[in-house]
Amino acid sequence: MNFKKKSLVIATTIILGATLVTLSGCSSSNNAVPNKDIVTMKGDSVKVSDLYKELQTFPNISSTVLVQNLTFDKILSKDFAKEADDKALTKQVNALKSQYGDQFSSMLQQSGLTNENLKAYLRTGMLEHAAIDDDIKKNQYTDANLKKAWESYHPDVTAYVVSETSKDAATKALDATKKDDAGKASFEKTNAESKVTFNSTSTSVPTEV
Repeated sequence: MNFKKKSLVIATTIILGATLVTLSGCSSSNNAVPNKDIVTMKGDSVKVSDLYKELQTFPNISSTVLVQNLTFDKILSKDFAKEADDKALTKQVNALKSQYGDQFSSMLQQSGLTNENLKAYLRTGMLEHAAIDDDIKKNQYTDANLKKAWESYHPDVTAYVVSETSKDAATKALDATKKDDAGKASFEKTNAESKVTFNSTSTSVPTEV
């Protein structure tokens, strides 16, 4: 069972431009500032405090995956929160309990999950399914196109992963990208080697992450 990994990077084509990522000792609570952004996107951001909360909820999932999930949750929740509300999540959990029967607890343990965090784990996948279904309705796909879309939907997301030695250096790098187009262009040119592209089929991430 790998709910999130299967459709981790769905509907990311609604992100305009590259997501800018700066990491500065995120593993150290002494140096991290809770309200600092670690991922910025149009109209929202993922903060250090968001990541710490997710790490506490999902101690067995890597911070890289959690940052990606948080990013897509924030993007997709703007339009599809109702499709992944508590009622929908409870229905999904009950369906899984019915499917696995006496093996439900074992399945959770093998997946590194608990009864407490299962709903949160399922939410991203449900948001992504809702986004795909919405796109299908708008484009009037046939059954054949629907099957093809699910098999090949792996849009790329481009990011700049910059590893800094201090919080101040990371903040300075991030602020430079927010000033104007010239600042953003300079940042992208200076950090060209830090540019990475990933999608739901990616099996590796930069060592800095």
